[in-house]
Amino acid sequence: MDGNSVTVAMVTVAGKSGLSLGWKKGAPLVAPTPTPLLSEEDLRDLTRKERQLQFSTRRRSKTPPKFLPDWAVLDKKVLRFRGYFTEHVEGGAAQVYRIRPVVICYYLVDDALYVTEPRTPNSGLDQGRLLSRQRVPHPDGGFWHWTHLNLGMTLSLYGRHFVICDCDPFTKEYLLSEGTQLNNPLPIPTDPYNLLRQSRAESPTRTSDLRPHSAPAVPLRFKGLVLKFDAMVEEVEGRQLRASPAVLLYRPADLTVEMRQPSYFDHTEIKKFSPIILRPVKVPLRDTRRGEEGEVREWLTPRHLIPPTTVTVFGRSQMSQAPVVRPNQTLFHDPSPDLDYYTLRTPQFSATLESPLETECDRSFIFTYHVIDDTLELTELVRPGGLGGRVLSRTRVPKPKVKGDEEGAGRYSGPDFYTLNDFYIGATLDTWGRRYTITGADRYVLNFVRQHEEKVSPQLLSSLVKFFGQEEARKEKTDEQN
Repeated sequence: MDGNSVTVAMVTVAGKSGLSLGWKKGAPLVAPTPTPLLSEEDLRDLTRKERQLQFSTRRRSKTPPKFLPDWAVLDKKVLRFRGYFTEHVEGGAAQVYRIRPVVICYYLVDDALYVTEPRTPNSGLDQGRLLSRQRVPHPDGGFWHWTHLNLGMTLSLYGRHFVICDCDPFTKEYLLSEGTQLNNPLPIPTDPYNLLRQSRAESPTRTSDLRPHSAPAVPLRFKGLVLKFDAMVEEVEGRQLRASPAVLLYRPADLTVEMRQPSYFDHTEIKKFSPIILRPVKVPLRDTRRGEEGEVREWLTPRHLIPPTTVTVFGRSQMSQAPVVRPNQTLFHDPSPDLDYYTLRTPQFSATLESPLETECDRSFIFTYHVIDDTLELTELVRPGGLGGRVLSRTRVPKPKVKGDEEGAGRYSGPDFYTLNDFYIGATLDTWGRRYTITGADRYVLNFVRQHEEKVSPQLLSSLVKFFGQEEARKEKTDEQN
């Protein structure tokens, strides 16, 4: 440091702005007050002008509007359409095709599509999301855009064809505001399977096991009561009589009779280990006719089972001690023109399936016809590579309507059902969309038809005689060759 140099530090003391301290040769001193650049009058003028600018009443310029990008404007804006697609059912026993309604959503923010099917109770279908939210390629190139969508058009998404029928108010307003000419909305067709289910719903004329309110209640002493009888069931096979033990169960609460094979377990385990011979059903007495209005029915009651006695259960007699069941040759009730009879043996017919597939040409089936209530059972015979087994449980099968009526499952909602006269050799039966051709029958059918020739159609009898005649001729020719 030079000896003549002075280091001055300007320090402002609170309340005393005119004092300054400095250093000279290591000793503190008071420096002279610097001369201000502005006078006191100039400072007052400057303070007055600043206040005028700060509290001025002039208008300020408006701020520019806030900018919003497209993704913010279109966020959560969705076009919602309602439509349906048709699903064909291959090999369905009750329907040929299904109409499945859907909801199609189009997201404007990213041009993505989302398809879902509303869930319906007890539908048996895997409903819900059909297409996740994504952009879908357009067949003509690019992706599907909202400009491609309109009412009445078909939207093809990954092999499924959705028909757009209607839209919600927001979608309609948005499309019209963008200049789109909307077509007229279309109704969603009714599912034929739902129509079939509605036709089978409860109605005032449908018979039910529920007792009406006006009917007398079952006495408490009859509830849960089961009468058990040991019996021997005799069946005629050819010319031989075969007897087998059975258990007859009678329930006084509903007057039903059930027959099972005997079990070596306790009586409480009968249902679990005993095969059924006759399901629980009300048994009429002897030649009591059914189906006539005003007729007084007589049912089997406990007083008819007091041994020793003989009763008839569907054409078979039960005798004292161990009631014995024997075949009854009187199968028809003569005054009734219908095929209304009681028998435990049923006619059986062989059939083949009409199918364009070569893999189904060797499939063979057996139709079992129950004349007591005009019900059918269909069973497939076991074949190499196939499982076989039951195809159709015992039920009444309606005939299809004539061509030109309602298509799909509605074709089978008519009042006509298949009867024994429809099972002539060569006949074709349309059973819930599948066609079967009758190719043969067992000899029991021929004997049965000959005994009741006046109650069956001549076409059935002639076809059976011709079929068994050809069968006998083939057997004779085979014996001669051997």
